[in-house]
Amino acid sequence: MLKIILLVTIVILSFATTGYFAQNQSVAKQTAEALYSDYQDFVKKTKILNSSIASANIEEIKYNYMQSRFAYKKIEYLVTYIDKEYAERYFNGIPLYQPESNAPSASVLPPEGLQILEEELYSVQPNFEMLSSLSAKLTSSAKRFSLALKNAHLYDRHIFEAIRLGLIRILSLGMTGFDSPNSVKAIEENYISFRSIAKVWNLYAVQNPNVAVISETKKLFEEAASYISKNQDFDSFNRTYFTREYISPLFSNVYDAQIALNIEFHDEVSNLKQAVNFRAKEIFSTEFLNKYYYMNLSKRNDTKELKILGKTLFFDPILSSNNKRACSSCHDPKLAFTDGEAKSKSFNYEGTVERNSPTLVNAVYSDKFFYDLRAQKLEDQVDHVITSSKEFDTEYEKIIFKLENSPDYKAMFEKAYPYIQLPKVINKYTISTALASYVASLTSMNSDFDRYMRKETNHIDSSVIRGYNLFAGKALCGTCHFTPTFNGTVPPYFIETDSENIGVTANSDLKNPGLDADMGRAEGLLKDRLEIFRHSFKTITLRNIELTAPYMHNGAFKTLEEVLEFYNEGGAVGLGLDNPQQTLPEDKLNLTQQEKKDIIAFLKSLTDNIYVELPKLPEYLNTKRVAGGEY
Repeated sequence: MLKIILLVTIVILSFATTGYFAQNQSVAKQTAEALYSDYQDFVKKTKILNSSIASANIEEIKYNYMQSRFAYKKIEYLVTYIDKEYAERYFNGIPLYQPESNAPSASVLPPEGLQILEEELYSVQPNFEMLSSLSAKLTSSAKRFSLALKNAHLYDRHIFEAIRLGLIRILSLGMTGFDSPNSVKAIEENYISFRSIAKVWNLYAVQNPNVAVISETKKLFEEAASYISKNQDFDSFNRTYFTREYISPLFSNVYDAQIALNIEFHDEVSNLKQAVNFRAKEIFSTEFLNKYYYMNLSKRNDTKELKILGKTLFFDPILSSNNKRACSSCHDPKLAFTDGEAKSKSFNYEGTVERNSPTLVNAVYSDKFFYDLRAQKLEDQVDHVITSSKEFDTEYEKIIFKLENSPDYKAMFEKAYPYIQLPKVINKYTISTALASYVASLTSMNSDFDRYMRKETNHIDSSVIRGYNLFAGKALCGTCHFTPTFNGTVPPYFIETDSENIGVTANSDLKNPGLDADMGRAEGLLKDRLEIFRHSFKTITLRNIELTAPYMHNGAFKTLEEVLEFYNEGGAVGLGLDNPQQTLPEDKLNLTQQEKKDIIAFLKSLTDNIYVELPKLPEYLNTKRVAGGEY
């Protein structure tokens, strides 16, 4: 409790001392007062739910549960903005055991909140004792947060940011049914969330009747709400249309309105990095997320010279002990920076490495790296590759010696790092940062699907539209591969990267399946060596998936058709295998052949490969090296 109050107080003071005060303070004040009132209604609904469990009348309990959910959805976008950690931990977190954040050792926390309540409530035989315990905890958590909320002060910037994050939540989580898979009330909940946001916007419209973008946005909110109210069925809801015609334009309009009203942006009042770039107008663009949030490197130091150096190092086998292996040996630009192998070739052709080579395009949008999430920053990845006997089989000291004996490389490092005063500008830090700079430059969201969503073209195959509707709906793909990155970095804040246990099989023979033996994240970092992470792997991006076969961490599936069939069967458990920690629902999806084809058509519409011209390699003691490596 004290921690919550202290956090909110710090937030309030930080805003109060910036010198920025909103033009329309009364709107913010009205919003804060309405939020507190609506929050009390949420607390009241949780109490009623808790009391109703004693009746053991399942329909009555379900009704009261949904009333609690609806009350929360009305305020979620603001409550989460004020205290994301508390809201996700106690109100609407995923119904799985989670590692305790910032804990010094491996420990887990049991799930609490609405989602775990729903899972138990809609099970075949609900445990009423568990329901009672969970609902009592929910009420207690809700009451605890009341005081912090009462003391929270909102300003216009907070509201505008919360609205944009709220739109992303509806797009990426709400429309997919991410947090209401059992009750199947996702579209109805979206309507409640949408109307709540629109109600606040109407206050700005009343106070600014002559600002065109405010009025236009008000009209767009009304049209969007009307569309949702008339299209409530989860399976048939046209997510492509709704996103293109309403969510994306509203996201852009709110940005324009913030400028029109002269409301400050986050970067004007704080130096803290944020993943979501509130200066971005478009959702489906590389500007949407701030890649420097995921790196140690700052934007100021990420110069053209540094990228050139990083690119040269990336394609130069000088980094390996035999001068024959380069980063691009396993990350070929023509294959969206993968290598087409089930598992990459090992050093000196001695077998293979442990896992498949994932794409590097848009890989920067993650807070952890490698399939087992063992690297905490983009810059940390190179350490593992350099020292691995199966990859570069060397060490930094040997690489530094070679680079220092190349006049060309010395000059390139000095140009890229003019601010470094150390005796040796070539060191572990500069090598890893240069490589990270190049990998981070491999960002692109300019596929056919992106251009269609940005309305830069009005032409896209109808199968792509149907495919995205299935992807983000019935097929449940979008509940793990989140729009618009289509990876596992969780919206709307995009600051945490998920791993999933989907029960990947050892090969593509689903008639005689066997669970792959790789333990994944459970054999990664010491603090991740938990039962809940057995067979759990990072959810990587699906962008450019047409070019990145074979698929999964073990390369078990050669085609997208095989992948779809695996998911259609419900993963390992759906196939009858023992996989108790599986996070993928075991229920069969019952996709038709046409639906599978449509999903694949959508996936292929995400192809957006980056053309790369190989660099000329600097001289080093007259060695003959091949740009890109020999194997």
